[in-house]
Amino acid sequence: MRRYLPGVFAIAILHGQLRAQQSDSLARQRMLDSVVVTATRTATSSRTATVTVLDGEMLRREGYLHVADALRSVPGVALVQLGSFGGLTSLYLRGGERGYTRVLLDGIPLNEPGGDFDFGALSTSDVERIEIVRGPVSALYGSDAIAGVVQIFTRQGRSSTARLAASAGSFGTSTVDASIERASDTRNLAASVARYRTAGIYAFNNSADNSSVTLSATGLFPRGTEARLLARYTDTEAHIPTDGTGAVVDRNAVQGSRRTMVSASLRGNLWRNGLGSLQASTVQRAGSYDDRPDDASDTLGFFGYRSLDDVDRYTVDANATYDVGNLGLAMIGVTAERESQRSMNQSQSQYGDDDGVLIAARRTHSLYGQVVRDRGWTSLVLSGRSDRSDAYGTFFSYRAGAEVRRGAIRAHAAFGTGFRAPTFFEAFATGFARGNPHLRPERTTSAELGLSWEANGGRIRTAVAAFDQRFRDLIQYTYAPPSPTDPNYYNIAGARSRGIEAEGQLQLTEALSATVSATRLNARATQAGFDTSATSYFHVGERLLRRPSVSGAAAIVYAGRVGNIGVRANYTGSRDDIDYAAYERIALSSYTTVDLFLRAAVPGAARDRGLYFRASATNVLGERYQAVSGFDAPGRAILVGFEAAR
Repeated sequence: MRRYLPGVFAIAILHGQLRAQQSDSLARQRMLDSVVVTATRTATSSRTATVTVLDGEMLRREGYLHVADALRSVPGVALVQLGSFGGLTSLYLRGGERGYTRVLLDGIPLNEPGGDFDFGALSTSDVERIEIVRGPVSALYGSDAIAGVVQIFTRQGRSSTARLAASAGSFGTSTVDASIERASDTRNLAASVARYRTAGIYAFNNSADNSSVTLSATGLFPRGTEARLLARYTDTEAHIPTDGTGAVVDRNAVQGSRRTMVSASLRGNLWRNGLGSLQASTVQRAGSYDDRPDDASDTLGFFGYRSLDDVDRYTVDANATYDVGNLGLAMIGVTAERESQRSMNQSQSQYGDDDGVLIAARRTHSLYGQVVRDRGWTSLVLSGRSDRSDAYGTFFSYRAGAEVRRGAIRAHAAFGTGFRAPTFFEAFATGFARGNPHLRPERTTSAELGLSWEANGGRIRTAVAAFDQRFRDLIQYTYAPPSPTDPNYYNIAGARSRGIEAEGQLQLTEALSATVSATRLNARATQAGFDTSATSYFHVGERLLRRPSVSGAAAIVYAGRVGNIGVRANYTGSRDDIDYAAYERIALSSYTTVDLFLRAAVPGAARDRGLYFRASATNVLGERYQAVSGFDAPGRAILVGFEAAR
């Protein structure tokens, strides 16, 4: 009993502070859910897709430092972190591959060419809200939106505030987060700086750093016209002591990434009350990996590797939306995009050195359109897109959705297609592996049905969705091409993913709420392709790797104007993986992690003003597990700190 007394006292103290306060959590959630942008690229309250919305301010109050941690509780989402803090963090949405989710930041596409994205480098410091759309949305966003879209909206300075937060704790972890916002009738300004550092969970060579700077300036003009300039810079570095089996053997391997994002956008009214949007953006990433020989005696096997990668993306997107009477809102848009990559690598081994260079680029021009008809108790959405690339040709995708609303009940159905363009390495690699310039995009056909219900003024909310996705033309590598001059990559594999997602929220009092979510997933290979070895990724009829068959999350939060306290749990069921040390396919055990958080105002603080004490404990029960075979995951971690706001 004594081990629980500190928590009991903390709850009692915080309850005394909150007892006379009215929580705004329910009002904030209603506001968030009333309008969603990402699903249709138009602000609408219709729901013809399965969408989850997370509020950035609520995430920070509940102790979330990284976007990936917040996404773990979203139905249909599986987050896999490679070992310690700062390790590669991949998102598998509805059983799709790790490159099947389009990631946007204020409309700026962040994915690598071919879809990959590391979620471990995204902090919650400047997040205003996150929208997660599940199901293919390539009809609006093109490549990579094959299983869904995650869009992060940053703060634009809609209020005049300043905030400083800092914390420190287990594994030599420290965080600093500072932001300032200024608002007036004609302009909004926002700036934030964040720094995260940890020594890691392993004995040596495991530190990680993550820094970011974000600047936003918005000008407000007559007739609803808005111009915005956004700039963001991130710098990450992670030291990696593990080899491919998870063994802690390397004392000097380190990887880094520096990403610069700049966007200029203009939105406003057009002729005859139309709405127009124009955005030009660039994302430039410089990555490096350095694993030199540990010492003079390190000369066996593959003992050294170095690489440099420069990846650039330039995007211009313009669209116009008009109200065309009974037909609804009609939108037409165009996108022009250029992606390029320049990579150099050097591999040192006892069999001889090998150097490689990859220089590739592709241009894509797209035309997309959509009709949204929201009348009475029904909504209909039809969208289509044509992407023409000088690398993989023309690809057409579409989506149709319908919603029926009767009182507090909503039901929706959707059917659509999506695709992922090949990576530059898959298409153009030279040297040890040969790319295939004739590869087709990977594609999916998906259907879903959803039902939601709320009662008691929104205090009780439940939703369930069932989906079925078929993935075709999946790209697979073969060690033995038909001839020595033939490529190593072919469109040959296939898979199917079916499942059910459920979530619910209960507002017990104005300050106390409970949430729960669960996913049942059946993701299996339907076509194996070339490789039938023990470590093959695709075994017909067997589960796709690292996708749990059952997962879920639950949380109880007591939130008020002067503080928050809560507990949350995440469950990850059994899933298949490859044990590269034993060279065999295995099933990883299920695990549950429990987190606690506390944010309490120092007496005298007003709502969102003054000094706050913060504390959080992740994996508080010390669960031992592996998210990836061979790689130990972090144990119990405690952070304490403060937050000052004015």
